[in-house]
Amino acid sequence: MIPIRKLFLFITSFSSLAAFSLQEAETLALQTNPHIKSAEELVEKARQGRLESVSKWLPKLSLLSQYFRTQVPLTLLGLNQPNEFYTQFTVSQTVFALDLIQDLKITSLGVKQFDYLLQAARNDVLFQVRLLYYLVALDHKKISTAKEHIRLLNYLSDKVEYKYQIGEATLYNVNQAKVAAINVTDSYYLAFQHLKTNQDELTKTLGFDPSEPPASYTQEDLPFEAIAALADKVKAAESIFNENRDRKKEAKILKEGFSELENQILERIFPLEEFVKWRQVADSVRPDILLSKTYLQMAHQSVVKSRSDYYPKLQFLFNYGGAPSPYIEQPSTHFNNQEMQWGAGLSLNWNLFDGLGRERRIQRAKAEERAVGFDAKKVIQAAHADVREQLYRMEKAIAKYLTASANLKLANETLKQADSQLDIGYINIYDYMISVDGLIRAQTALDEGKFELLISYYSLLHASGREF
Repeated sequence: MIPIRKLFLFITSFSSLAAFSLQEAETLALQTNPHIKSAEELVEKARQGRLESVSKWLPKLSLLSQYFRTQVPLTLLGLNQPNEFYTQFTVSQTVFALDLIQDLKITSLGVKQFDYLLQAARNDVLFQVRLLYYLVALDHKKISTAKEHIRLLNYLSDKVEYKYQIGEATLYNVNQAKVAAINVTDSYYLAFQHLKTNQDELTKTLGFDPSEPPASYTQEDLPFEAIAALADKVKAAESIFNENRDRKKEAKILKEGFSELENQILERIFPLEEFVKWRQVADSVRPDILLSKTYLQMAHQSVVKSRSDYYPKLQFLFNYGGAPSPYIEQPSTHFNNQEMQWGAGLSLNWNLFDGLGRERRIQRAKAEERAVGFDAKKVIQAAHADVREQLYRMEKAIAKYLTASANLKLANETLKQADSQLDIGYINIYDYMISVDGLIRAQTALDEGKFELLISYYSLLHASGREF
């Protein structure tokens, strides 16, 4: 990982905000996002709790020193001062306590629990950064497409203006073209608004105030080809797609057999083994599955701990100090004239019968364990469904991308034909605007298709619990 100090030095080395890559954004978010920082502190809290459980097995040393002053000296004992002192050092060492053994196991599982919560936080934040990063890129694409839409309609307006000047068009046609160009500006403003909103969300996810972004977000590419696993599936789908092309025609878009072709593509690039593989990945690394298993382990340890009431607790004790001054047997009138003595022994504490209370506690713990087990099963089932849903999403994204790619080529060709036919007066401006609108829709669909490819891949990583 890039050190945060080094990353900030890199970013602030420019006079204005510099742009950074997705990887740099991910690194920054992992180090500054408040949700992750909070989860890290909870992990530290759990670790300290485990160390506290360990400390209960270490020797304990205590000092008790008391001073008493009586109203009058204890003349019965021949004392001439009303002062009494008592000082004692005590050393204790737990030898056997089953409940402390189980506490240690439970707190160790608690550390794992918060580790998994931290992993879940990182997984969620990374997905959010990736989603917003490419949403910003898509917004830039849409702004560029809106500008191109305006340019094409302005081009139409100029053509119609020229035709009006030479008497081949009416003023009505000129005004129609101008109104069409002006109406499209709303798409541009809407895309610009979305861009600003998504930029603020990305800044907040990185851990900064939206008014103080750490960098500019100028990413305009949607480079799904850079992800090998995704690019390979797209290439495989394209090759299958091209196998079914007519010799002199494009692939069977909008033809009767296209739906069968699409199903054939998806079945070949997403076989059953693909679903099994990602399900196994989720079982091994997805944080909520691991967390549910940890909860089940903790519930089981609670059952074992409840059974510890059947076992005795054994301690070793050692005392050294003066005789207790409140008792008249061996009083002392000064701190330094106490009669210091030592004593050692064992303490055995065994609950033989408590009115069946411990049996009820064991049954309650077992019921809790069974409930946690059913909850764990629900978590695993939901996780498997989530993984399958994201694979379905990737299937749809690939199909959409293939369709959009073919459609964009057709839309470009159609616009060229409309341009030439407008020159010779074979079509009117409505037909031309329809062709322009078709091209813009096709370009937007392709950009959204690329975005969906990227997000479907990152959604699959998120659903399986894999960060990278």
